Amino acid sequence: MFAKLNTLVEAVLTGRTRYGLMPRHPHEEALQLHVDVASAIQRGNGNDAHAAMLGIMQRTFNEMSSIWDKDSTD
Repeated sequence: MFAKLNTLVEAVLTGRTRYGLMPRHPHEEALQLHVDVASAIQRGNGNDAHAAMLGIMQRTFNEMSSIWDKDSTD
């Protein structure tokens, strides 16, 4: 299942890059959360993987919220 996400991940990263939404340098916390997801999956710990993915998504939502807020007022 995880391997099947490559197309979705590629599309999201391509879009964020195209629209200038990628940071110049990755945030340390974001990098750590990605490592935490991979480690939890490798250990077979679904709860930890879920928690780390929620952390990634919360960061993403926080970063994108200003753009979404602007779009909703246009």
